[in-house]
Amino acid sequence: MLSRRPTNALRSLLPQSIVVEGGGFGQEDNLIAISNLWCSARVIVPVLNVALLWVVSSLYVRSRNPNCAALNLQRPDISRRMKGDALPWTPTTTTGLMRFSESVGSNAHAFSFSDKGAFCFEGQCSSTHSRDTHEFPNFFLGVGPGGSGSTNLAREFNAHPSVFVGDAHLNSQKCCSSELYVLNNQSRAFEGQGAYAAFFSQDAMAKRRTHWFGEKTPLYSAHRLVPFRARAIFGPWLKLFITWREPAEIFISRYFGHVRSQKIRNKTFTEWTNAWLNGFRRVTKCRHDILLTFELTERMIYDPSFPLPATAAMEEHLVRLCGLLANGAYAALEGLGMFRRWAHVFDHQQILCVLLEDQSARMDWVRDRMAQHLNIDRHGFENSSRKQKGVSSFDRLETHQRETYGEQAVKQMWGTIAEIQNIPRSSSFTEDQRLFSELCSQ
Repeated sequence: MLSRRPTNALRSLLPQSIVVEGGGFGQEDNLIAISNLWCSARVIVPVLNVALLWVVSSLYVRSRNPNCAALNLQRPDISRRMKGDALPWTPTTTTGLMRFSESVGSNAHAFSFSDKGAFCFEGQCSSTHSRDTHEFPNFFLGVGPGGSGSTNLAREFNAHPSVFVGDAHLNSQKCCSSELYVLNNQSRAFEGQGAYAAFFSQDAMAKRRTHWFGEKTPLYSAHRLVPFRARAIFGPWLKLFITWREPAEIFISRYFGHVRSQKIRNKTFTEWTNAWLNGFRRVTKCRHDILLTFELTERMIYDPSFPLPATAAMEEHLVRLCGLLANGAYAALEGLGMFRRWAHVFDHQQILCVLLEDQSARMDWVRDRMAQHLNIDRHGFENSSRKQKGVSSFDRLETHQRETYGEQAVKQMWGTIAEIQNIPRSSSFTEDQRLFSELCSQ
């Protein structure tokens, strides 16, 4: 039976104590060799057939091409196998990588490894050795679908004396205050960290070695290339704040927002939502079909055992063929898979999840976690007394639909809400729920 208060489901995913299973690693073998060979796919793979790849890969580990020295992949021990799940890194997965290598060949230009610890994507490279030489050595991103509480978090940070939040108006952007839209724009991302300088005052820029700087753009949560651009530009030290809310409530909040601004006229909740659902299904099916040709799945390419540069190249390939879900609302339909994607690119310790219901019910606890995540003075938040508004009511939407469009619209509304709830659940796995609990409850 459909629950009219799905926010309670979030609480059920947050046990008091979280135990995250670790895993051992095995020794290098031919599978690892093939994965290492992936790094030089632009030059080698287009002229090799599958049989030759197996031979050359054995020699490749010994030769240790310096351009790929950082990609020393190790596959997980069998102890990492989940109950009822197949081990993600298998000969089939490796075959999928080989097929993908042969298919894209020299067109796979998304990544390269040039130094130990360096990650490169679309011409930007980060190294684990050079944080202090960057424009912004202390930077954070607010990532989360629109309507999940990211604006309130930005206000909280803006009131803290040790934090500067970027201002879109300083760069002559009409929209939208702290939403800078840098990393979703390839030409801006090409500028690296320097692209952010125009969004901060000169006085703020003079303090970039001692203060935290950041922005929040909801679109980033759904954009498949943004995590890799962020890692290549800011390195592994980037701090992330992922705001979250029950997916159906995100859509309800956005619907009422558009009604108030008159962006929606004479459209029921179902009519408006169907356009989002159809776009999500189209891109998702395209991605599924292409991955299937390589004997891969979404889950496989974001498994911890799957090499990060291969995931980056695969995403670039999928985006080129299937397009982007270029709105944060799509991340709500992706569900907990969004956390899986970001956690594949950044260490878990760099990510803090903040639930909207926590902002509403226990903001002091949220501020404690925010201060701890950036290692800043907790009392700096006390100047901000703003409290996050309560979540949009399902009953309120029901009343609105009945009074405006009639009983048929109400019936359709509940069917649409059930569909919004089921889409992310169908692609969520046990490890996703464990990750969600780890990031959102600690």
